[in-house]
Amino acid sequence: RQNNLAFVLLNRYVDLVEAIEDGDICMAEDVEDFVDNKCAIPTDIELPKQQYISSDDEREEVRDWVLSMALESDLERGLPGAHRARGTIYAGLYEPPDNEQTCIVTGFPIPPRDLMKVDSFQANGNDWNMLVSKTKGCPWTGKPSNPAW
Repeated sequence: RQNNLAFVLLNRYVDLVEAIEDGDICMAEDVEDFVDNKCAIPTDIELPKQQYISSDDEREEVRDWVLSMALESDLERGLPGAHRARGTIYAGLYEPPDNEQTCIVTGFPIPPRDLMKVDSFQANGNDWNMLVSKTKGCPWTGKPSNPAW
């Protein structure tokens, strides 16, 4: 069901892999899927000098999957607009509405009633509590932390 999100994001990854291999930033400048939808994904980037995934075989596996998915006729190749993304897996791709913050844990917008301030971060209270109940600490500061139910 979420193959289109995986396709869009991994297709972008393949573009970046090829741009790094060729040393050509122009290959990474096709960001139409993200700009047209006002996604909060950075598009003005500096190419890294080396690949994040160092294994050629693993990068080739991603490339093969993207190519196989591109051949599927029923695959929706774009992202839903921000208005259709609310409450779905896509919500974290977009800037939150003016009255909402972005959750440090999930990247999703935080409804005002669920906002929790943690050090200098904002989190959805439920997501923060689930994280620290497992980790017993803040992954960003390294400080011990407990849920605040």
